[in-house]
Amino acid sequence: MKKYRSIIAVFLVLSLAFILCACSNTGDNGNGDATGQEQEGIVFKGSGSQEETVELGVPDRRLDPQTVYNQITYVPEMFYGGYSLRGGDEAEKKFGAESQYFTWNRNGNETEFTKLPFRIEAGKHTLHHSVNYIEGYNWMQAYYMRRYGENQCSLDTVLCAYEIQGNKLILKPLDTFEMDKDNKKITYTFTDEVWEYNFSFSGRTLTLSSGEESVALETCLDTYHKVDLFYAEGYLSSESKSAHGIDYIRLRYDSKDKDSSLSFALTDGIRSYNSVAVYQENGLFTFTLSLEENVNTYQYICFMGGDDGLVLTDGTETYYYNDSYSDRNKLELGSYFTEDQTGNLDDLSDTQLESIVEKKDNLMEDLAKAFNDAGITVTVDEKSGELAMDSSVLFGGDSSVLTADGKAFLNKFVKAYTSIVFSDKYEGFVSKTMIEGHTAPVSGSTYESGLPLSEERATNVKNYCVSSETGVDTSKLAANLEAIGYSNSKPVQDANGNVDMAASRRVSFRFIINIE
Repeated sequence: MKKYRSIIAVFLVLSLAFILCACSNTGDNGNGDATGQEQEGIVFKGSGSQEETVELGVPDRRLDPQTVYNQITYVPEMFYGGYSLRGGDEAEKKFGAESQYFTWNRNGNETEFTKLPFRIEAGKHTLHHSVNYIEGYNWMQAYYMRRYGENQCSLDTVLCAYEIQGNKLILKPLDTFEMDKDNKKITYTFTDEVWEYNFSFSGRTLTLSSGEESVALETCLDTYHKVDLFYAEGYLSSESKSAHGIDYIRLRYDSKDKDSSLSFALTDGIRSYNSVAVYQENGLFTFTLSLEENVNTYQYICFMGGDDGLVLTDGTETYYYNDSYSDRNKLELGSYFTEDQTGNLDDLSDTQLESIVEKKDNLMEDLAKAFNDAGITVTVDEKSGELAMDSSVLFGGDSSVLTADGKAFLNKFVKAYTSIVFSDKYEGFVSKTMIEGHTAPVSGSTYESGLPLSEERATNVKNYCVSSETGVDTSKLAANLEAIGYSNSKPVQDANGNVDMAASRRVSFRFIINIE
């Protein structure tokens, strides 16, 4: 009997060990967290590098997804991309047959629509419609089933402005929309309807509910909404903080061929092609960022927006990567166009924008070299387009009268500037040159008090630059030169965000690109 008891005891110990081992492989660390090595998920591996992809590390801080979803402030960008019923046409027909309907008086006709949409699309690169030109709203296209006849239904779409209030998605449908392309004028009206849905996210799944009815929609599906196809690409949005210096993220995973890719670019231009990431169904996005100097692992909840980028959040900080390549180029070129021209940037293709950016960059580099060769100090800011010179070099004290040293400086500047801008290489590229006067926001000063001095300095520099005293043929420069004063409205800030008083007192040249 003792022998059998011993055998049974050994069997129980082995069984318990097996169960514990099996539990340890589920990836549950008691924190709702996983690093990809602990729990299954979609793996994205770096591509385009000869270096071997690094191993996924363990983040210093692990997140509990549900805690993050409960505490974050939801924003419209989290709805970017497309969310659909998985299963395509069959799933949509089933949805139409089983859903509840409501009656909507649309354009004078009573129409029955499902209480909930079965697909939504948001973000200007996902929703391809002229409605995106209307500013001040977030736009969404919602797909419903419309009932006609007995037990018959068909797809219908509704363009809506949408907003987020807590865990409510609020849609305001458009009633009329007309666009005059020749005059670039849009007229529109809203209906009296307002539709509200409760929502919740869990990774790639968005659940919408109204009353007792709910629908689960998924993102990262193929065109037919049947197969997994993960894709997101975005540059850091202009108003967003950067996560760990990251400026650009691109990831892709095709479940058909099991192919994946991942790349990061930092704000300083450094790229990483051998990093690795894992995205789990609960939304946890864990990635190991591999750079030459160090390798670090981070974890966030990730909202996938496809062509409209992605959003990363840890529940406290949120980072937006929703700008496209075209958006980045338009943003970069914004300072080089007048306000009435910026709308024309929307008419340019990515190739045309890239060509303009490249030529602009080359021009700025050539100007910087010319100033250096001339032995003069000019601060070249490619972001703002400013070619700034310290006003103390040109004027004495608070005077607007050019000093002898100031005139000598301008002689060298004008010679260098015109030799580049009006060369064969850039002929016709610059339509106008602005001379801008700036003062520092010293204590007690106002915009009104500083405006006369900034205007006088800009005007005096302009008059001298087109005079014969420069010893240079300035006929082309004179034809497109304009002076303006900005007073203290555009101060220069240092790396810590503090006003640099000395740098703020300046006169700057800025060229305007000929969009033609």
